Amino acid sequence: MSGLCSICLNEYDEPVSIPCGHVYCIGCIVGVANETEDEATTAKCPKCRDEFHLVSPDLTYLPKKYHPFVVSPLRRIFLDESGEAEQIDTALSRIEQLERELAKCRTRLADSRENEDAARQQGDRHLSKARVYREKEKAALKEVKRLESTCERLETKCEELEDTVEELSSKMEEVELRAEQKDVETKAEQRRMQRQNAALQKEVKRLKDESQSWLNQYRSLEEENKALEVDLERMKARSLAQEAEATPRNAKRFSADSPLSDAELAFSTRVVRPLPKRRKVHVYDEGSASTFGNLNPFRKSRISI
Repeated sequence: MSGLCSICLNEYDEPVSIPCGHVYCIGCIVGVANETEDEATTAKCPKCRDEFHLVSPDLTYLPKKYHPFVVSPLRRIFLDESGEAEQIDTALSRIEQLERELAKCRTRLADSRENEDAARQQGDRHLSKARVYREKEKAALKEVKRLESTCERLETKCEELEDTVEELSSKMEEVELRAEQKDVETKAEQRRMQRQNAALQKEVKRLKDESQSWLNQYRSLEEENKALEVDLERMKARSLAQEAEATPRNAKRFSADSPLSDAELAFSTRVVRPLPKRRKVHVYDEGSASTFGNLNPFRKSRISI
């Protein structure tokens, strides 16, 4: 086994192995162990940072049965010189690989630092936003308290309004009952008025028929009066003619020896009846008779005889 010490980067000089398995030069590992700041009895591996003891117990005070289990922290290793070139090439390739990994780690470290700066800036922004949100939250809490007090006042007002609504509803019920009673009374009055109107219409119809009969009677009497006036005029004319023609022939005619003819006797014995008294009859025409249904029941009839 051959290789390079990872501390001095030279070939191993009296190589030793520590409990974690890594191999170093005895001088290099002793120097690392002596460089510790405190006087501790342990040291750390330069590669894996695993601790190992620097002291070994004294076998004099241990029973012999425990001697095989007591191991020194540094164990001597004997290297094989064969294949040293291959091991060197492998070590060099390993070193190149480690260098590439180191470059990647450095780039990752730079990226992480940039990300850290961005995260820090974002954190600062979040902190400023948090301050704004905290102020807004305080304002919102004040607003909530104000709204709660407003809600309480509104609830009291709502209760008062509910009481008022109940009172108004009771009053409305009373008004509706009164309106229903008034409606019933109005309907009864309308039915009474309808019956009275029907009776008045019947009365008006009867009066119209009666007036029509009186009108017909008046017309017949008027015609008879006209006939009587004509007869009277004739009688006057005849009497005047008889007076103008007063002769002995006429005297002889009206004497007891000369009897009258049937016509003259009927004319002389005819009783002249007096003229009837004029009667004034007011009759509605057909256009006004259609309005009898709307006559005032308390108004007297305009038909006069």
